Amino acid sequence: MVYCVYGTVYNNVNTVEDSIKSVWDPEYTIVITDNYSTDGTWEKLQELKKEYNLVLLRLKSTRGKGRDYALRHCPDNSITAYFDLDAKYNENFHKILKSDKTRIFLGVSQLTYIGNKEEILKYGGWKNYNVTEDFEFLVRQKIDISYPVIIGKNQRFSGFRDRRYAKGIKWIIRMFKNAVDAYRSCNYSFNDVLMLKYSSLGMRNLSILPWIIAKILGTEKYGNIDNITLLNRKIISTLEYPNGISSRYIGLVIDNGFYNFLSKKLNEPVERLILERIPKFKIYEKYNRKFFCESEDFITEFLS
Repeated sequence: MVYCVYGTVYNNVNTVEDSIKSVWDPEYTIVITDNYSTDGTWEKLQELKKEYNLVLLRLKSTRGKGRDYALRHCPDNSITAYFDLDAKYNENFHKILKSDKTRIFLGVSQLTYIGNKEEILKYGGWKNYNVTEDFEFLVRQKIDISYPVIIGKNQRFSGFRDRRYAKGIKWIIRMFKNAVDAYRSCNYSFNDVLMLKYSSLGMRNLSILPWIIAKILGTEKYGNIDNITLLNRKIISTLEYPNGISSRYIGLVIDNGFYNFLSKKLNEPVERLILERIPKFKIYEKYNRKFFCESEDFITEFLS
C-alpha cells in the first residue's frame, strides 16, 4: 500500500520539525507546500528533507490552494491524509491511516480525511480558501466512517494564530479576507450569521460587510442549508466507535452555541443523533461545551 501525508505551511519554523516527526513513517511520502515563508521555515524544511523523505514544493497560495498543490504531487493511487504543520500528532493518526480503509473523517479538534488521491481529485480537491477550507473540502468528499478520536493537538485556530502572518493594518485586512472566505465556503445565510454570533464558529468581532461581499462573489452551495450543517449531518450519520484505541482519546466536543444552532438546523436534538450512533457515550457539561465520551478522562486529554 502507498501512503501520502500532505500539507501546506507558512512561517512555522518553530513547529515544523516536531510536526513532521510526529507524522513520519518509513512507508509514507510526505509532501509539503511552502507559501514562501520568510522566517526560515523553508530552510528548516531543506534540513529535514533527506531524513524524513520529504517532497518539498513552493507556491504562493492560500491554505486550500497549498494543500491542493501538495495533494496533486502525492504518488498516484496513494492513500492520503492531510496534516497541519503547527500540530503534533499521536499514534491514533497512524493506526487509522494504516488500517487501509478510506473515506474516513478523523479527529476531534485536529482533523484529517483519509482518502484515495484520485477519488479526492474527482470531487474537486481543495479550493482556494484560507479559512474553513477543510469544511468546504470535507462536505464534498465521500465519508463512509467518522471516528471521533483525538489524533493530535495544535495552536488553537483563533485569529491570533494569524498574527504570525501579518501585523497592524495588514493583519486587519487579512482577518477581513478570512471572514469573506469563511462566509463563502460555509454558505451561511444572514440568519445563520446571527444565530452563530455567540458560538465558537461565529464571527464575533466582524461586521456584516464580509458576508455581503461573500454573497456578491458567490458562495459554495451544495444543498438547501449551510455547508457546516451538511457536513455535521454527514459526520454524525457515519459515526463509529473505533477498535484498538484507548477510550481517553474517543469523544466529541460541541460548543453550546453551536449545539443549539445545529439542533435547530437539523430539526432534532444533536444529542439524540449522536447517542443513536454510539450509545456508550455519556454527556458532560463543562466550560460552555457538551462533551460526549465514556468518562472524564477524555475531557482531561482534550484540555491538556
